[in-house]
Amino acid sequence: MSDNQQVQPTPVSDVQVDNKDSHTQQHDVSQQLQQNAEQQGTDTKQDTEQKGAELTETVNESANTTHEKSNEVKDAEQAANDDVKQVANDTQAAGTLFK
Repeated sequence: MSDNQQVQPTPVSDVQVDNKDSHTQQHDVSQQLQQNAEQQGTDTKQDTEQKGAELTETVNESANTTHEKSNEVKDAEQAANDDVKQVANDTQAAGTLFK
């Protein structure tokens, strides 16, 4: 081959160009679908975590309220027992006064 000869490029047919463009488009669409799926997965995860946190907060508030009510009932029960004992003592004391 002499220095004056140029290598002629192989002609590319329209079919080959269209095929390459189609492949590129398929790749781009596939990549976009994957990105969309990843974003949707991230959004779903964040939404689930937020709802889980809200549910945990609600459960904790309910548990705290139940605990507070339980303590109120125990306090009321103790006060009622103290009142009954006081009435019994007062009655006993009054009974000994009249003997």
